Amino acid sequence: VKQDTTIRIDKEIAYPGDYIVYALGDIQGIYKQAKDAINKADENVGLVFDLNQHKVWGRGFTKTAREIKDGSLNQKINADDSFKAAAIALVQYKYNNVNIRKNISGYELLEEHFGESYINLSGASLSQVLYFVSEGRPVIVKANPSSYELIIGYDSNSITTFNPMTGNTNKSNRDQAEKHFSDLGSIYISYTEEY
Repeated sequence: VKQDTTIRIDKEIAYPGDYIVYALGDIQGIYKQAKDAINKADENVGLVFDLNQHKVWGRGFTKTAREIKDGSLNQKINADDSFKAAAIALVQYKYNNVNIRKNISGYELLEEHFGESYINLSGASLSQVLYFVSEGRPVIVKANPSSYELIIGYDSNSITTFNPMTGNTNKSNRDQAEKHFSDLGSIYISYTEEY
């Protein structure tokens, strides 16, 4: 070969979403929202990856029970609101003694500390988000109309939540919790592992 046979692409390839579903031996779709990708993977007994090929979620990988025990998940947190308290608890759990700025919102706090690993799971089912707890990552949940807590444990019959505004944990019936969280809009937030 005497001439250059390199193919050059001038444009960067843009993906239509952030989450890739792989199941049945092939890519089943690319989705903008995590819940849509998780639902598709759940239907097809598949996996969800981010655009960097890191596993985000997988059907069949959730343990039957898990309890996250950590000293940072039993302390009362003083914050302006329960969402910010839950975000602070999540950041402290993941990064231990990290310096947390006080003058930003809970969402800004999550984006600052988790960046691309921050994941909004809202709209997914409780059984789907328990994958994250199974992997050792608490999940922020809208537990009441005006309060947020963290899911830190589960078994086949119950869910354990941590209320960062009071420092208390609560165990409730799993089926009742799923209905309750669903009635409140299935608001869930966690993070993926950084690689």
